Amino acid sequence: DAYLWHAAVLQSAPAGHAAALECYRRAVALMEGPGGRGAGAVPYHVWWNAGVLCHETKDYAGAGSMYGKALDALLAETGGEEEARADCHHLVRHRDNAPFWKWAAVGTTSFEAGAGSIALPPDLSIPEGDKIRLGPFHDTTVRSVSGDGRTVELADPLPSALEAAVTVIRKDGETAKLSETAAPVTVIRGSSKIMVAGELAEMGWSVGDEISLGDGFQTSIVAIEYSILVEKEIPRRVSSGNLFIRRLSEESEEFEDTNLTVSGLEKGSNKVVVRLTKFSDLGIEKAGGDHLRIEDDGKNSDGAAFEAKILGFDKFLVFEKKFPAKAEGVEFMMQHSNGALRSETISIAFNIACLHEATEKTEAAVELHKAIVKMHPSYKNSYMRLACISRDNGSIDRCSEWLQAACQIAPEDPEVLTLVGNLHFSLSDWEHAQKVFDKLLGSKDPNVEAYSQLSIANIYFQNLNVPEKYSKHLKRAANFYTKMLVKDPSNLYAANGLGAILAEKGHLPRSKEIFSRVREVSGDSIPDALLNLGHVFLVQKRHADALQMYQAYMDRLQKIDDSDLYLYISFTYFDWAKLAEAYNSTMSAPADERYLKSIEFMEKAMSASKKENLILRYNWCILKLHYGHCVLQKLSRNISRTSTEVRNALQGLEESLSVVQQILKWSKEKRKIPITSNLLNTFVGNCEKTISAAKNHLDEELKKEEESKELAERHRLDAERKAMERKAELQKKREIEFRRQALKEQKAHDKLKKVGTLVGQWKMEARASEAKKQKQKTKGQLDGFINDSQIVESDDDHERRGRPEPESDSSDSEPERNKSSRNKEKVSQSELFGDDDDSDDEESDQEKKNSGNLKKKNKLRKDSSDVSDDDALFEDDEGAGGEANGPPVKASEKDLFGVSSDEEESDEELVPQESFKAGGKKRPVDKNKNSGGGGSDSDGNEDTAVKKRRVLSDDEE
Repeated sequence: DAYLWHAAVLQSAPAGHAAALECYRRAVALMEGPGGRGAGAVPYHVWWNAGVLCHETKDYAGAGSMYGKALDALLAETGGEEEARADCHHLVRHRDNAPFWKWAAVGTTSFEAGAGSIALPPDLSIPEGDKIRLGPFHDTTVRSVSGDGRTVELADPLPSALEAAVTVIRKDGETAKLSETAAPVTVIRGSSKIMVAGELAEMGWSVGDEISLGDGFQTSIVAIEYSILVEKEIPRRVSSGNLFIRRLSEESEEFEDTNLTVSGLEKGSNKVVVRLTKFSDLGIEKAGGDHLRIEDDGKNSDGAAFEAKILGFDKFLVFEKKFPAKAEGVEFMMQHSNGALRSETISIAFNIACLHEATEKTEAAVELHKAIVKMHPSYKNSYMRLACISRDNGSIDRCSEWLQAACQIAPEDPEVLTLVGNLHFSLSDWEHAQKVFDKLLGSKDPNVEAYSQLSIANIYFQNLNVPEKYSKHLKRAANFYTKMLVKDPSNLYAANGLGAILAEKGHLPRSKEIFSRVREVSGDSIPDALLNLGHVFLVQKRHADALQMYQAYMDRLQKIDDSDLYLYISFTYFDWAKLAEAYNSTMSAPADERYLKSIEFMEKAMSASKKENLILRYNWCILKLHYGHCVLQKLSRNISRTSTEVRNALQGLEESLSVVQQILKWSKEKRKIPITSNLLNTFVGNCEKTISAAKNHLDEELKKEEESKELAERHRLDAERKAMERKAELQKKREIEFRRQALKEQKAHDKLKKVGTLVGQWKMEARASEAKKQKQKTKGQLDGFINDSQIVESDDDHERRGRPEPESDSSDSEPERNKSSRNKEKVSQSELFGDDDDSDDEESDQEKKNSGNLKKKNKLRKDSSDVSDDDALFEDDEGAGGEANGPPVKASEKDLFGVSSDEEESDEELVPQESFKAGGKKRPVDKNKNSGGGGSDSDGNEDTAVKKRRVLSDDEE
């Protein structure tokens, strides 16, 4: 109760509607919850008020649900449905008004499956368009009635199949109604079998079972049929045979005999029909990969067998008799009032009709309103709603009829009179409208009086176009608006009217301030304030703001066919385009686009106009002419244009010329034309001149575009040529770089190959030298001879025995040998690696130095015989214990690969050396031999000198 009281307080103001609705919902939850009154105990007025609040907050689905529950609760409180009057049975039949009608059986009929007409029951008449129901099978509409009124044509043919419940009686007497556990089966009229699937297929049917289909049809099962779908068509040669099955589940290649015979196989069909006594006899799976085989039973033409894969199958019950093709004794039902529309429920029914209006279900709303005034002629609200619906649909005559009926019931009712006055106002019937509202000025209801004053003020304001009465009407309109504001300062409609008066007098800033204030306070609930703001912005040349206001006005009213509004928008774009053209420079560029938008909205205004409006048509022609002028003057304003624009302008000019010429023709035929002939003739002359100029401009533009295309083509070809040249040049550079890199790699490869060859030769010479040395040493030991290389003491030597022996000349010639060795190494590297392409500058800087080295090398060759054979070819290897370790090849390889040697190095790095140990000391060298000028030594020393010359010769090569 607390929630209900709170809701009653909140719903008195629009701002509290949402909170009030929540209170009602909580109250209903408490009533239906534990400890409450229980389900169905909610009073109807609670549902009703909740429905009204949902309606006000535009929750139309919730409002429909609440109204339905309120109707049910009210009928339960007043004793349920009652029989309706005989003359009111067919008043409500629309499906959206289902709470007020029901299906009622009015007789029986019969029909054939697929028939398009039926015979009516006796003593029954039915109008065209009524809905009927034939038993539980078919709902349809009466399309036409025969001349004698006994046969009706239906909108759609009667079905040949119907859904029926199945009752089975087993042979043992057990009865089961299968519709409780499975869906009803589909029965084809005139057929002797039905297809079963799903749960019905697993019921264990047997031949002999009795079944009942629908109401009254009983028969017995004579067979259970498989219709097996196979992978390929049955050939002509196979018409019957014995059936064999190969089941995939048994993983066997053998076909099992089913002891069944199939016959009547149709050529080209892919179905094999087998009749059984039970479903389980075949035991095949649907699409399980099983195969069947039909073998010759002696009746086939060639005795060949037919094999195919099973794709699936259907199961049928075959009956003893056919289901009747003709339906007999079918109930014929019509829509009748259920008695829910009566005096107690009339207000709920009216709210439901208003809900239909809000959801644009006009047909259902009109039907329900008419039913209300038929059953309750004194219910004036439905008369007024019918008048408003007729007015909104453009049926002014029907609107007037409904208002006259309302005035007869309530001639002094302010609401009825207000609606009558508004009708006259909408028809611009100012005299009758003013009489009605003058009559309402004396009403005791302040709201009615205020509305009458506002309407009279609006009438005066709408009649300002009367020249001799302009000041008088403007003053009277201002007086009425001022009186209303004095009585009620919060009257936004009066404030909006006063702003219009100020705008008419030219006080635009003050009027704009008033319109803005009205818009702010009302929250855009007064759309006229938006429209008036748009007009003010247009006069102030604020075209973008004006367009924004017009669009807001359109969105607020959700109008898509308001001719006047489209005309306002079109004029705004037109005035904006003229303002841009006034610059007569590049700043005029947006003008043509604005002209196009103006033309677009003018065409919308022409389409929204309910009749042909020659003024709008002439304005459209004027816009086409201005657009043509704008396009032609683009060049003089340094604005680019295309031939398409000129062509469109020319086409628009030609169309407008034909329209104006036609209007001028009608004017000469003395038809009533609201445009003077002088204006029409002036337009024709200007348009013809503009068309002639447009044709010349089009030719020039086409010529320019052709030249531009040719120039663009030349530029394109030139750019392609340059691109190809750059590509070829780049490709050439890449090829040169590739060849240079390949040559460089080939040189490096040749150098490495030469190094490998030279190193191999060195190793072979070292081994040969070692072998020869070892042979000489062995020979000397075996023969007992003293080697020439041994030291022979003389008498002078005995005299000098007391002081240290001086070093050999080899030490004095060491720098010379080192220098010769370096020169030799450089020549050797040059021979190995050749000239380096990347070091041309270095070669040029060292050219003289290389020449000097070559001279030194030649000198070294001449003096090479003076070098001691043992010291030049061999060197003691410390830690070798008297055995030779071979030539020091590694040092030479290191120098060959680019690592520069130290200046202190000697020839011994290139010349293989060997050392002997005699008593732990180096053998002294004979000074006479070292100072010799290339003569040969005795014994083995001569061979050593010869060997050294051969090595140097190889190095030079």
